[in-house]
Amino acid sequence: MVLATPARSGKSSSLADATGDSPSGRRGAGKFLLDGLLTYGTEILSSALLFVNGVLLARYLGPDGRGQYAILILVPLTCYAVGHLGFFQGLVHGSIRERDTLPVRALHALLMAGTLGSALMVIAFLVFRSGWLEQFEVASPLALALAVAGLPAILLNHFAQAIMLGRDDLVRRNVLRLLEPLGYFVGTVVLLVALRRGVTGAMGAWIGSYWCAGLVSLYWLVPLAAQVRFRPDWKRLLQDLRFGIASYGGAVAIFLLHRQDQALVAYFLDEADVGHYAVAYSLIMMMGILPNAIQAAFLPKVTLAWYDEGGSEAMTPFVCRVMTAISAVLGLGAAALIWPLLRWFYGEAFLPAAWPFIVLLPGVVVLAGLSALHSAMQARSAQRWVSIGAALALVVNVLLDLWWIPRFGIVGAAAASTVAYLAMVALVARAFLAIDRHVTIGDLAILKREDLAMIRRGLGPIVARVRARLRRENGRD
Repeated sequence: MVLATPARSGKSSSLADATGDSPSGRRGAGKFLLDGLLTYGTEILSSALLFVNGVLLARYLGPDGRGQYAILILVPLTCYAVGHLGFFQGLVHGSIRERDTLPVRALHALLMAGTLGSALMVIAFLVFRSGWLEQFEVASPLALALAVAGLPAILLNHFAQAIMLGRDDLVRRNVLRLLEPLGYFVGTVVLLVALRRGVTGAMGAWIGSYWCAGLVSLYWLVPLAAQVRFRPDWKRLLQDLRFGIASYGGAVAIFLLHRQDQALVAYFLDEADVGHYAVAYSLIMMMGILPNAIQAAFLPKVTLAWYDEGGSEAMTPFVCRVMTAISAVLGLGAAALIWPLLRWFYGEAFLPAAWPFIVLLPGVVVLAGLSALHSAMQARSAQRWVSIGAALALVVNVLLDLWWIPRFGIVGAAAASTVAYLAMVALVARAFLAIDRHVTIGDLAILKREDLAMIRRGLGPIVARVRARLRRENGRD
C-alpha cells in the first residue's frame, strides 16, 4: 500500500530534538509534558466527578432506570455526532495553522453552533415524536424536551474548546472541559438526590451541565468575535468545513462504534441489561483519561511540527510507546479492581457489568495506547485513514453484535467491540507506517529504555519551576 503524503519543508527531526536531548528539545519536552500533566489532572478530576455521578445514577435509578437514561441521551448524542459535520476538527486545524484568524474563527464557532444546533433540535424532536422510545417507557415529555434543548450548548462548548486548542490555551480548554462534569455532578445532587426527580432529574442535570459550560464559552468567544465586528470570512468557514468533512465520516463512525451496541443491546435484551452495559461502558471509557490529556497537549504541537518544522516523526512513536505502557498498567489494575469496585460503589445489582468490562479491556487498552496516531494522521492531512478504519470497525462491530448479542448477551456486545477496536487500530497503524516508512510497529508499541530518560529530562524544567516557586513562598514566610 502506497499512501500520498502532503509536501512539507524543513529538516527531519530526531528523537533528541523531539523529546529532549537538545536544549530546544528539553524546553519543548518540558512544555509538552507540563501541558500534558495539567490536562491529565483535569481529566482525572473530570473522570472522578463522572464516576461519582455514575454511582449516584446507579444507586438512585437502579438497573432499569439507568438503562432508560442511557437510551434517552442516546438520541441527542447521536444527533450531535451526525450533525456537527466535522467542524470541530476544521476549527482546530485552521486555528493552529493561522493563529491570526482566531477572532473570525471564534465568530464561525458561534454561527455554526447556533445554526447546526437549531437544525439538530428539530431532528431530535422528530425522532422523539416517532414513537421509537415508547417501548422503553422512558421519562416524561419534560425529559424529552430537556434532551433536545441541550444540542446548541453541546456544539457551542465543543467548538469553543476547538478555538482554545487553536490558541494553545489549555487552561481555558481545561476549564470548559471541567465545567461539564462539575455542573453534571451539582445538578445530579440537587435534582436526583435531593429532589428525587428520577430520570427526568438526571436528564436535567445532564443538559444543565452543557449550558453551564456554554455560557462560559459565550463569555470567551463573543469578545473575540467582536474584534472582527461579527463579520464572517465565508472562504475560511468553507475551508474549515471541507477539512472537517474529510474526517467527518470517521468521527461519526467512531461515535457509532462506541454507542450503537447499546441500542442493539436494548433491541435484543431488556432495560436492566442496557443499564449493566452502560455502567461497564462508562467505566471502561475512563481508560481514556490519558489519551484525552495527551491528545489535547499533542495535537497543536504535532501539527506545527509537521507543517513548520518538518518533523513529528520522532515525537509520535515516543508518545505512542509511553501511552501504550501506561494504558497496559492501568488496564491490569482495572481488571483486578472491577469486582470490588462494582460491589462497594454500585451495589450487588450491577455486578453483571464486570465481565463486559473485562472483555472490553484489551481493545480499549490498545486503542488508548495508539490514539496519538489519530492526531499524527490529522497533522499530515491523512485523517481519511482514521475515517476508513472507523468505518471498517463499525461494520465489524455491527455484524458481530447481530451474531453475538442474541447468543452471549452483553458479554457478546463487549467482545464485538473489542474485535472492532483492534481492527481499527490495525488499519490506522498500517497507514501510519506506510507514511513514515522508517517507523516499525515495535517503535509504536514497545517501551524503550531511553524513553524513561527522555521523560526525566522533560520533567526537569517543570520540577525546577516548582522548586523555585516553593523557595519563593518559603522566603516570604
